[in-house]
Amino acid sequence: MRAVGRELSDPCKRELELGTGSGALAVHAARLGARVTAVDISRRAVLCARLNAALHRQRVTVRYRDLSTLDRGATTW
Repeated sequence: MRAVGRELSDPCKRELELGTGSGALAVHAARLGARVTAVDISRRAVLCARLNAALHRQRVTVRYRDLSTLDRGATTW
């Protein structure tokens, strides 16, 4: 958690967390002021991360994605 705090010195920073799991780091980063997008391949992990964000009243965008199927040339996903 301290490492996340050191990286987020700019309150307008955007954070992308891949393999979010429970979303604990995403929630912590949001609490520090980052705009966070969290991604996981597990539907269960996505639900858990969304629940954690809601319980902690933090705005975290959580997405279910298999990153191995993304179009590498796409600019957005």
